Parts: sequence; structure tokens; C-alpha cells
Amino acid sequence: MAEFNSLREKIAAEKAEKMTNHERWFALLTEAVEAGYAAGAGVTPTPMVVGTPKNLLGSLTGGDDGGFDTEKPLYYVSEGACGFGWVALHAKAGTEGRRFVNYLTGTAKPARPDLDPKIALGEFGKAGKAYGGGHDIWVWAFGQSVDRKQKAASAAAAVLNAGIEGLSAYGQSRLD
Repeated sequence: MAEFNSLREKIAAEKAEKMTNHERWFALLTEAVEAGYAAGAGVTPTPMVVGTPKNLLGSLTGGDDGGFDTEKPLYYVSEGACGFGWVALHAKAGTEGRRFVNYLTGTAKPARPDLDPKIALGEFGKAGKAYGGGHDIWVWAFGQSVDRKQKAASAAAAVLNAGIEGLSAYGQSRLD
């Protein structure tokens, strides 16, 4: 631990360390978002057709039982299945990962207004507390395409895992 000649020196050193960390984390978060956008844009979702089955009970039990009712409208969904994607974040107390999560979620105030993580996330998503514990970044980008959101979340998680010690980040998704 560094020795300080005065409390003023200690406060200045802590402030400088916070600034350095927030600048690095902002750059890393920006890189993670860019990787997420690139990965999501690079996916070709499996399109689907949505319509009314001729026999609802037959289709629910595993058979197509004649397919779609052609008298009802059919809808082509080019972006594939609808769903959600997010980056799950877990960090142990006292680690750099925990300090990053505090910065990301607003528990720790940014060192400067231009280092606010909301700026880095932009339209990509929003960080917050996770339902089952931990924290997450919900992916807002890519409309409702679960394939694109999953790839974006996984790519962003990989960048965060590589750059922040003590952080476990995972790309996750679920169908809507």
C-alpha cells in the first residue's frame, strides 16, 4: 500500500485511479458494444412463417395435420423467432469486476460526465440489476430477433470477460 504524506495526497491519488479506471472501462464498454453490433449484424436469422393451423389440437400435439389454413393470412417473419438477449454479469466483492459493475449500474458516480456508461451503451441496451441476482445489460438493438440479440450479447460478454479481472459475463437469451 502506498504511503501518503497527507490526506490531500491520498484523495488525489484515489481520484486519479478512479479516473484511469473509468476511462479504461468506458473504452472497454464501447468496444464491447461495437463487437455486439458487429456480431448481431453478421447473423442471418432463420426466417419463419406464422399462420393459423387447419387443426389447432393436431398442431399442438406434434403433427401439422394439414398445415396452415389458407383462408387466413400468413405472415413471413424475416428476422426469425422473437425474443430477448442480455449479458449476465457476476462479480465477487472487492474485485475489479465489482467496481466495474458499480460503475456500469450507476452505484458509483462516473469520474467525469462524458464517461457515463449510458453514453457508451447508447441504443445497444441498458444495465441494471438482474432478477435472479447479479446484474445484466439488456440488449435493445436488433428489434425482436432473438438470434441477433443472442450473438450480440455473447460478443459483448467476451470483450468484457477478456478486459476485466474478476468479472464473469455470459450472453443469454430466451424466446418471447
